[in-house]
Amino acid sequence: MRNIYPKAVALCTVFLLLACGIALAQQKITIKGRVTDAQSHSGIPGVSIVDADLKKGLAVTDPNGNYTVTIELNKNLLFRFIGYEDRVLKASKAELNVALSPAEKFLKESVIVGYQTRSKETVTGAVSMINKKDIQDVPVTNLEQLLQGKVAGMNIQNISGAPGFGGSINIRGISQLNISGGGDEAFLSSSNPLLVIDNVPVDYDGGIDQSMLQPGAATGPLSLLPPEDIESIEVFKDAQAASLYGSRGANGVIVITTRRGNSAVPIINLNNSIFLNTPPQLRPVQGGNLERDFRTYTILNHSEYDFLAKQQFANAQFLSDSLNGFYNNSTDWQGLFYQRTINSNNNLQISGGNSKMNYKANLSYQMNQGIIKNTGFNKYIANMQLNLMPTDRLRISGQLFAALGQKQRGNGGGLTGNGAGNAFTSSLL
Repeated sequence: MRNIYPKAVALCTVFLLLACGIALAQQKITIKGRVTDAQSHSGIPGVSIVDADLKKGLAVTDPNGNYTVTIELNKNLLFRFIGYEDRVLKASKAELNVALSPAEKFLKESVIVGYQTRSKETVTGAVSMINKKDIQDVPVTNLEQLLQGKVAGMNIQNISGAPGFGGSINIRGISQLNISGGGDEAFLSSSNPLLVIDNVPVDYDGGIDQSMLQPGAATGPLSLLPPEDIESIEVFKDAQAASLYGSRGANGVIVITTRRGNSAVPIINLNNSIFLNTPPQLRPVQGGNLERDFRTYTILNHSEYDFLAKQQFANAQFLSDSLNGFYNNSTDWQGLFYQRTINSNNNLQISGGNSKMNYKANLSYQMNQGIIKNTGFNKYIANMQLNLMPTDRLRISGQLFAALGQKQRGNGGGLTGNGAGNAFTSSLL
């Protein structure tokens, strides 16, 4: 027994020391304090107080910045609030006041100007971007119609309603038509922007004034691009365009990028849409029998004497001639010009590849008949691309783009409408 007793005493002493250490480690403390701004010394409401070790939220300061938390002694407290630097303090005393300093963080963005990369703060250029989601699934025949209302500061005027006709685009510039000359010698001067389609600059009107006497004289280049093949459209509005493309970009630049292949498995897309064009509400007119009855009623009810009415009927024999062709027939002269049309748009695209090698073949056919008879625009488009990038510094691209537009111009004189209505008078005259 003498040998066992000292060992038991030693073991009990060890257990007591461990229990005291554990109790001391789990001892909790209640801390009160106030969180203030380091500059104004005013209380900050809504500051989050977090156990920095366990990442657990403990409390939030009241409207005056005061708080009360209970935590284990010597734990780390994290004080966090948006717009201020985070601060971590030890929970070592019952009162703990904290001053937070405002955080000064700046977002640095970069843009590419020409072939240089600059920070956004040093660039004042205005660029608008339209992606494919903004223009897809809209049954229109001309890409100009899709751009209307999409870009601030860009004014698109559809000068003629003829299908396929090139309108006028002004980017932060002249908001009216530039017309030089007058009468039959009037010409519409160009203020259209430069088009860049897949890195190839294209003059919108080829540098040739559009004659106002020839209907649909110029075919718009945007009408030859199928909307289903567009990946993105970027519009450069100011001097940044000139820094990229020189004097040709003085009226702004529209950069159009078509789709690329991006799939290990070939993807086949087939789009087909059918849409109906109807003429607007036309003016109500009288002709033939209605016009004859109206004139007869006017003579009979507004003549002062009966013999005057008989004299007017005698001088206008066509009113009393039942065999007169104008009496028996009533021609809808407006209907000779306008019509309802059913049009179709068909697009087939095959694409595939990856970042090192991709390919695409796009075939499109569109039939568009105008609501005015003998007007229309049919187009056939083939766009094929092959892109190779064996290294990060070498890119090889091949592209074949062919487009054929068949336009029916109808009658009349374009913008002035000369010759369209010269032969139209009353059916009874």
